[in-house]
Amino acid sequence: PARNGLTAAIADGLHENWSKGDGITLFHDGQKVSVETLASGGTSGLSGSVEGTFTDSNPLYGVYPAENAVSSDSESVTVSVPVVQTAGNKEFDTKAIVSVSRTISNSLDFYAVCGGIKLKFQMSGITKIELESVDGYALSGTTKIRWDEQGKPIVDNVENANSIITFNASDEAGFTPGKDYYISTLPCDVYGGYRLSIYKDGLVAHYFSVHQTVERADYITPNDLVESELEFDDPDAPLVEEERPELD
Repeated sequence: PARNGLTAAIADGLHENWSKGDGITLFHDGQKVSVETLASGGTSGLSGSVEGTFTDSNPLYGVYPAENAVSSDSESVTVSVPVVQTAGNKEFDTKAIVSVSRTISNSLDFYAVCGGIKLKFQMSGITKIELESVDGYALSGTTKIRWDEQGKPIVDNVENANSIITFNASDEAGFTPGKDYYISTLPCDVYGGYRLSIYKDGLVAHYFSVHQTVERADYITPNDLVESELEFDDPDAPLVEEERPELD
C-alpha cells in the first residue's frame, strides 16, 4: 500500500522552519522518492507517497536538503556534507545544514547531522574563511549515518573526507560586520586544534585554537579570537607553526 499523509517536523539544528516547497529525498526498500513540503513552519505535510510498510528492519528515511542524499540501505543513510560553503542571504549555506530522519510511522522528525563553528567579525572586507582540523580529522565528505539508541543520527563512516572547509562570503563586499555566521562540519573532536585562515584584501591571517569539540547540532565559538591581534600577510608567505598553542 502507498503511505500518504506523511509529515515532516524539524527537531533541531540551524534549519528552524520549513519553507513551502523545500525538497526532501525519501528512501524506503530500494525506492528513492523526491517530495516537497506543503507548508511553511516547524511541521509540514509532504507531497507524494511511498509504497510499502515501515518497520524497524525496513524503516523510512528522509534527507534534507534533497540534493544531499546519496543512498540508503536498511540500516543507514548516506549524505554529502559540502567542503565548499557559501553564505547566501542567510548566515550559513543552506546546502550545508543537512538533516536526516528515520521512522517506522508516517511522521518524520529531522535531526541535524552537523555541528560546526560560529563566527562574528567586526571588521569589514573578510571574503573567505578556511577551517582546518590540524589533526586531519574529517570535517566534510560523503557520510554514512546510523542512529543511536536515543534515535539520534551518528556518523558511521566518511568517504571523500576533507579536513579543510572553505566558507565564502556571498559577494565581494565580504561578510557583514557584527553578523553571526555558521560553518557546518561533521561532529569532530578538534581538541588537538583547529586553524582559521581569514582572507581580507588579498591577505590572510591565521588563528589557532585548541581544547574544543564540535558536537552534533551545536556550534562552538573561538574562545579567544581577538581581531586586533590578527596579523594579515601575503597568502604565499610560509606558515609559522610555532603559533599553535601548546597542549597541556
